[in-house]
Amino acid sequence: MWLTQMHVIYEVKADVPGLGQRLKRARETRNKALYPTSETFYEYIGITRSTWWKYEKEQIPIPIERVRDIERKLSIDLQVPEKPA
Repeated sequence: MWLTQMHVIYEVKADVPGLGQRLKRARETRNKALYPTSETFYEYIGITRSTWWKYEKEQIPIPIERVRDIERKLSIDLQVPEKPA
């Protein structure tokens, strides 16, 4: 069966002021009993130290799925809206 319509997926980017600082605060205030070293923290989050630092410094965009994963894993709210205004 052939599709009668072609669908296009659009990617929308949005500025989220202060997100890098909130990520830094999340790293600095992590539960050190669960994540005694930075490496165990990054491993738990599932990214490299380099990528985390780039997110903190706001050098690269962070996918919304990654934001939600970090929030879920650390039980925090990074104050990122579900959709841009």
